Amino acid sequence: MVAISAAPLTGLFMVLTRITNPAMTPEVFNKWYHEVHVRDILANNFATLGMRYGNYSMNMAPQVKNSSRSTEWLAVYKVPDFAAWNNSEAFAKTPLNHSSFPDPVKPVTTWTEFNTSFWLPVQTFEGKSKATARPKYVLMAKIEPPEGGDDDLDQWYRKQVGGLFATIFIFTPWCSVYW
Repeated sequence: MVAISAAPLTGLFMVLTRITNPAMTPEVFNKWYHEVHVRDILANNFATLGMRYGNYSMNMAPQVKNSSRSTEWLAVYKVPDFAAWNNSEAFAKTPLNHSSFPDPVKPVTTWTEFNTSFWLPVQTFEGKSKATARPKYVLMAKIEPPEGGDDDLDQWYRKQVGGLFATIFIFTPWCSVYW
């Protein structure tokens, strides 16, 4: 018999968003996200921390206007227990419509796209820096090994990339943090 742990399953919830309809302006969307949505997520105990970032290219400033990029914003939430995300009663308290939207009755997904995913901790890297501030940049890379290559990728990442991150620090002032 296998014992089932009652411990909460903790991790990160990641949300990639972009505006898909020009009727929704970045100003309206971001104001709603910052002043209403993130606060609802935290107030309903879905997360204990929310950090939001704007897409940045090495050749231009952070984008706050409609573009052809697949993602304009990234939100990362620290989740104390993924079970809370299955609570439909709590989600009912998290409206996705707002009086500032082009049509106040319709949900935000009428004009935007949300791509969400849950992430569990796998490994922690501690750099040489003594800094305790939250990150100003998030560098995301999706690596999909060929079938059967998970162990090889894991070993390579731990040996090669882990050491690299211990010495690289990149900062930008353009982000929002909620707690």
